[in-house]
Amino acid sequence: MKKLLNYKSALQGTFKKMGKILTKIKTYFEESWRELKKVNWPTQPETVKRTVGVLTLALFVALILGFLDFGLLQVMKLIIK
Repeated sequence: MKKLLNYKSALQGTFKKMGKILTKIKTYFEESWRELKKVNWPTQPETVKRTVGVLTLALFVALILGFLDFGLLQVMKLIIK
């Protein structure tokens, strides 16, 4: 009987811990949702403008690196011959 009571109290302690954890998780999501409502989201034209800017910059960097790679490859071919 004593073992049964120990198991029962252990289970109750486990359920209390689980309840606290679930409460913390719920609080986290509620606070996150409140913060997301405060965010000043960009408009669609701003998003498109910034996306085009990022893609343009990425293409520019890729071209520069490609030309540098090609140029250095040609120099290495001349050195190796």
